[in-house]
Amino acid sequence: ENGATSFLTSRDRVSAKYAYRALSYMLLQLELENRNLSDIAIPVFNNERFVELFREDFPRCFETICQRLTQDRVDQAQSLVKEILDYIEQNYSNQQLSITSITEHFRISAPTLQKRMNACVGKTFSAYVEELRMNKARKLLLSTELTIQEISESIGYTNTNSFYKAYRRIFGESPRSTRQTI
Repeated sequence: ENGATSFLTSRDRVSAKYAYRALSYMLLQLELENRNLSDIAIPVFNNERFVELFREDFPRCFETICQRLTQDRVDQAQSLVKEILDYIEQNYSNQQLSITSITEHFRISAPTLQKRMNACVGKTFSAYVEELRMNKARKLLLSTELTIQEISESIGYTNTNSFYKAYRRIFGESPRSTRQTI
């Protein structure tokens, strides 16, 4: 270590000071963005320890910051998907519910929505909404006296034929067959 120190110049010490200041500034900026990074210890700059600062302390600190920021992004993405799923659950019967209405409401792009939905629920937006609607329809068929057309409309379908096709695709039987099993 002492041999390595002898090869380092005063320029290296200045570089270490600038790296320390950059790290401090970055943490300050992230704190100003309301990131919870106050528990991350900033290595204390010391002229005698600047070799360790470069080799160990700074990289460890930067790695901790990056890990925390990555986790924050993951948490935010999961929170957004939960909000979207809650919104879909509350609005599945709205005939205007579409990928466009969701992307406009949550101010995200369609590819981002599809990617996050697929990562969280393993389905595309359309497949998720269709399955949700069909499960609601099945419950209504088994527990109410509503007509098939009324059920179709109550879950957001404007066309009863489209409802029949989707129901058969999901459950392998017609809505009428489901109702007759009661």
